[in-house]
Amino acid sequence: MKKIALYNTELIKPFKQYFASNDVEVKEISSLGNTDDFDMVITYNCPDFVTKNSINIHPALLPAYKGVLNPIIEAFNDGVKVSGITVHKGDKILAQYPVLLSTDTHFDEFEQDMQNVQNKLVPVVVDCLLQDKVFDFQDLFKSPCVTSLNCKGCGACHK
Repeated sequence: MKKIALYNTELIKPFKQYFASNDVEVKEISSLGNTDDFDMVITYNCPDFVTKNSINIHPALLPAYKGVLNPIIEAFNDGVKVSGITVHKGDKILAQYPVLLSTDTHFDEFEQDMQNVQNKLVPVVVDCLLQDKVFDFQDLFKSPCVTSLNCKGCGACHK
């Protein structure tokens, strides 16, 4: 059985739903002390924690807002038209997906869109990594929760 640890992230529900039928255990951890027992450790906006089995989620399209405490707020305040989610390991980008903003996008909408993209993208990328498979964007559309017809309530496919 594969084991995934989530630190400083709200991905527990999407991960548990995505991996429900797989032989994968998903666990929230409150410390990055001993993570050797996990096949994968996922952190959020925590780029300095790099081990052989860790990846980080950056809430912007790297290299944008690198080292910023809250990239979502900074991007919105700067009036960007494109932001997104980056999944990376150290300085190696594994996947990125954009979130578009219009001039009338409210911050709450932007934040929810970022969460939806994260909920959809990260479990699929992690699944590919666990299978030692190269991530392909087509994998996002092969996921069982792409349309509301197959919705499992992760929040990734709709608001």
